[in-house]
Amino acid sequence: MKDPTHTVPSTFNINVQAAPANNPPYFSVPLSTQTVTVGGSPLVYALPTVVDPESDAYTISNIFAPTSFCTYDSSAESFTIAPPIGTTITTYLVKFDLKDPTNTVPS
Repeated sequence: MKDPTHTVPSTFNINVQAAPANNPPYFSVPLSTQTVTVGGSPLVYALPTVVDPESDAYTISNIFAPTSFCTYDSSAESFTIAPPIGTTITTYLVKFDLKDPTNTVPS
């Protein structure tokens, strides 16, 4: 049996908030077009510094270089480009993804 004189109604609030934004990583400067000479010295294109607003780890993946004369060195985060004599003179598009655990930014 309850004693009505000792009852204290109690309440509390629940605030529901949005999760903190997780922004995608990006390069400190825009990627630039690289020009190389057929049969010339190899060109090494080091990617610019990666910035992640939340300091998350990042990866570079899904690398698509449409030709065998362009190779990616993951440890140096650079591409070596060395078109041999006989290579078709044109513009080649290299694609890859820069991502952190939550966000992916296609190049």
